[in-house]
Amino acid sequence: RASTVNGTIEAAFDGAPQGGHVILDGTRARSIDADIVDAIAEFETLAKARGIELSIQRSQSAFHGYFREEAQA
Repeated sequence: RASTVNGTIEAAFDGAPQGGHVILDGTRARSIDADIVDAIAEFETLAKARGIELSIQRSQSAFHGYFREEAQA
């Protein structure tokens, strides 16, 4: 199933228009496969090259560490 989800995410990333804006909100995700995290990291690099604004929603209360924001001191 992870490869299907990964393919879906990659297709969505590929379909993002140049100069567009992509928002990822995984703050309620309980688990994320490593290949999904890799796909997100790869898209972060590609988005810059394609002029796409990427916003990753993070929260101190996010379930998964990838989307967890550190508390501000």
